[in-house]
This record gives sequence, C-alpha cells and structure tokens, in this order.
Amino acid sequence: MTDQRISSRRLRNSLRLVTRIALATIVVAGTSVGVAGILRRPERSAVEFGDSSGPLISLARSSESVGAALSALTMRERAATAMNSRELSGLPACLDIRTEWGATIYSRGDSEARAIASNTKLFLTAAALLKLGPESRIKTSVVGNVGPDGRVPGGLWLVGGGDPYLSTLEFKAWEESQEVQRPTTSLAALADSVVAAGVKSVPQVIGDARVFDANAIVGTHSRDLIAQKVIPPISGLSVNRNIKDWATAPKNNPTFVDNPATAGAAELTRLLRERGVTIGGAPTSGPAPEGAKEIASVESAPMVQIVTEINEESDNFAAEMLLKYLGAASGGAGSTERGVEVMREAIQSLRVDMEGLTLSDGSGLSRNASKCRTLSDLLVAMLATPFAEDFEKSLAVAGVSGTLKKRFVGTPVEAKLKAKTGSLNDVAALSGYVQEDSDERLVFAFVLSVPKADRVRIGAEDAIARMLVDYPSDSGPPALGNSTGGGG
Repeated sequence: MTDQRISSRRLRNSLRLVTRIALATIVVAGTSVGVAGILRRPERSAVEFGDSSGPLISLARSSESVGAALSALTMRERAATAMNSRELSGLPACLDIRTEWGATIYSRGDSEARAIASNTKLFLTAAALLKLGPESRIKTSVVGNVGPDGRVPGGLWLVGGGDPYLSTLEFKAWEESQEVQRPTTSLAALADSVVAAGVKSVPQVIGDARVFDANAIVGTHSRDLIAQKVIPPISGLSVNRNIKDWATAPKNNPTFVDNPATAGAAELTRLLRERGVTIGGAPTSGPAPEGAKEIASVESAPMVQIVTEINEESDNFAAEMLLKYLGAASGGAGSTERGVEVMREAIQSLRVDMEGLTLSDGSGLSRNASKCRTLSDLLVAMLATPFAEDFEKSLAVAGVSGTLKKRFVGTPVEAKLKAKTGSLNDVAALSGYVQEDSDERLVFAFVLSVPKADRVRIGAEDAIARMLVDYPSDSGPPALGNSTGGGG
C-alpha cells in the first residue's frame, strides 16, 4: 500500500510539473492570454478555460490550478459528448457552463439569442432582490375618516399595493387542499384590524387599484395564451388571484373577475359584515381621496418568499404583478414597461453581458430572448452580491421542491441541482447551479429551441443534468484509467 501511495504521489507531481512547463511554454510563445492574477479569484468572469474547440487558457489561479485545468478539460469533453448525444444531436440549443467564480468551462450554440420562456424569471427575481431587498414587503391599506361614533362618512377605501398573494382564508384553504402552498397575505387579518380600529358603520367599500396602470393584460402576450387563460388579469388590487369561481371551476378553465378592484372590495365587504360592521351600499372601485387617513394595513410576506414562490413554482401571475410593482416602487409608473426598464437597470448594474437580451414581461410568456452566456453571467454575478444565498435558495431543487420536485428522484442529480425551468411550445430551458461534493458550485444555462419541445425536453435536460453532476473536483488530476473524470 505504501509503495502504491508513493507511486501515485509521484505520478500526480509529475503530471503537475509537465502541465506547468506546458503552460509556461505557451505563455512564452505568446499563445495564451490572461494568465496574470495567480492566487487571486477574478471579480467577474474574466478567465476562461477555453471554448469547445480552443486550448485551455488562464489556468494559473491557485496551487491546485493544474487539477482544475484537467477537471475543466474533462468537463468540456463530457459536455461535448452530451450535446452530441442521441437526446440532443442535431437540435438547435445553447449550453454555457462556468465555475462559480465565472471561468467559462464550455460554451456552444451562443451565436444568437434564443427564446427563454420562464428563465425570464431569473432576471425578474434578481432585480427584485437588488432593487427592493429580501426583507421588503408590499402593503395593502384601508383608508377613510373614522368618526368618534365609529361611522366612516364617504366610504372606506381598500387601497391595493400590488400584492400578488392577498387572499381570503377560504381561498387559502382551497389552494392547500390542492397541495398548493403560497406565502399568502390575509385579507381576514386586515378586516380584523379595521374592526379593532373602531369602525362600526360604512356607506360602502371602494377598491383602489391605482398603484398599477389599467392594463390588465400584458400587451406582448399572444392571443392564444390569453384565450387559454394561462394568467389572470393583473391589477394593483388583486384578491384570490382574481379568480371568480375558484372552488368550482375546472382547473384549466377558471372564470376571472371582471373588475379586480371591485371584486376585492366585495370580499372585504363580506368580511366586515361577518364581523358586525354595517355596510349600506354595494362595493365599487375608485381612487381614495387625498388626505384620507390610514385606518389599518396588512403586509405581505418578505420579498424573498415571494421571489422563491415565483422561481420554485414558476408563478406567472405573481411574476407579472412583481414586474409592475418594481416599476411603481421605483417612483415611476406601475406598468409592465417601467418594470422592464427597472429590471434591465438592475441587471446592467451587475455588469452582465446583455448583448441580444430582449425582455418584455416578467413571466416569460412573451418572446423574451437571451444567450446562454447571459443567463450564466447573471447566475455568476448574483453569487457575488449580498443576496447570493437568497437567490440560490429561491430555485427549485431536483427531486425535492418546486417544478423539479418529481424530476431526478433517486438519481445522482437529486438535491444537487438547483435550477429555474422554462417551457413553451418551442422552448425548453434549464439554468442554475450544481453543488459539487467539494462544496464548489457549477453554474450552467441550457436552452433548447425546437418545435414541440415537450417531446424532447425531458430527455435533453436529463442528459445535461447527468453530465453536470459528474463534474470532477479540482483537487487534483483525475485518476489513471478514468477518462470520464468520475463523480465529484
């Protein structure tokens, strides 16, 4: 055993020496770039291990750089094999793989931006964490002027703040019966606070949704998507996701409320009457008067929980609500267009390569487009922010949670891959992180563009995921006789 260990150590040292000599020769010959910066991690993705056809470059980053180089070479070979596999051969797709500190290991198919479906939500949620902070909350208020006798002349206004998860207890219980768990905000708790403030008699309850513009439908969503009722109407005051017959309607054919602000006022009217408040007239909608005093309020769950729900479960409705909220919270209009501007500003602040990036909504139901390297750039950049942990934990985990809960169960991928899924009729996307046994993360982005993508999506994504979890650690050269690098 001792002789074998000594022999193995000598072999490893010999490999390291040979590779260092080779690297030095390349540098002297002037055919390598970016080798400066030994023992220093790059701030951004300035170093690369090379593209799918070029030489390995910029390797001298630490005392383990040779092992990292050989691991990267192995990964590059495995990625090329996966992209040429039966599941992916001939299909139009891009794949970008990075180390967690930004070095490109493999990149292919990125000559043009591709539709990315729900991977759009990565840009939205990153912007929300950057611009709003993980602990920020969305407030819904009740305003009016309460007299000493508990009467509220003129009316009681329910002022929406753009909370996507404002719900009644009945709706929450129904969703839970459908195995849906959301970070809901209780309208009942708001009604309790109104009663506690001494309100006894109200002419009527009026819903105010002015925090957002009046466009209930995203202009870039196709007529087919709208007809399919994929997403409810968007409103600054939304209760129970603006679904009218949630308890009785077929899952894929709900009836949406005609006027979300009035529907929200109707729910509060019912709750107040149940608590003994006299309400004279029918609920309606309209702007609260200037100077009306806040009687009660309720706040949403922290932003990090909203972001997690959007990414884990790919919540399209909440994504479009959050996009408009980004616009409103910036001091501008609560519109999709202003939200997109804020989202792009946030991404630009990370110095992400935005070439070819097209964004027009928050959910990805529009034809948003990105290169894989832009998605990888974002994922790497977020790891360098104070919100790295919040962002990573917001993603679905293979075999454990969200849209990946039923995928990769009982495989080596389970619990190691955290990613945002994305799918449209002609798009399949999967981008995120892979946690290695060495505690290092691998960053990846994969987008497939093909008609009837659902037919090949699972097989293609499985092939990429299996390849990623087999990435070897960078602790040293791979063992002799193990050309595939093994697990690590």
